[in-house]
Amino acid sequence: MVYHSPLDKNQMATFQKIGKRWRARIRRKGFPAQSEMFDTKPQAQDWASRQEADMRALKFQDVRIIADKTLGAAIDRYTEEQTQVKPLGKNKKAVLATLKRHLGKLTMPELLNCTKNRPTFPGNLHPKLTHV
Repeated sequence: MVYHSPLDKNQMATFQKIGKRWRARIRRKGFPAQSEMFDTKPQAQDWASRQEADMRALKFQDVRIIADKTLGAAIDRYTEEQTQVKPLGKNKKAVLATLKRHLGKLTMPELLNCTKNRPTFPGNLHPKLTHV
């Protein structure tokens, strides 16, 4: 049997008893679905409340938000934000310029796939990714 949470009108959690345990599921537009198992229903409710509070406070980030962003855009933003604090050193500027030139058009999911396949990187760019 599935129980919908009566705690909050905006809450998107459901609770299901499976054997002796409880499953909490959260589905909310704009966020990936989440599910977790607990020994008691109050534990499941507490977890769901915390997760939903994070979603409301925008502490919870959906990875789909960065899916269309490129490494070049991330480097530009990083450079802009960091130079307001203190200037970048010559080495870091050079490394970021090299990364942007060779990999700047990659989207973040493409970049993650490339990091799993190191031989696809030109030259020795893989160690330079630590700067990003």
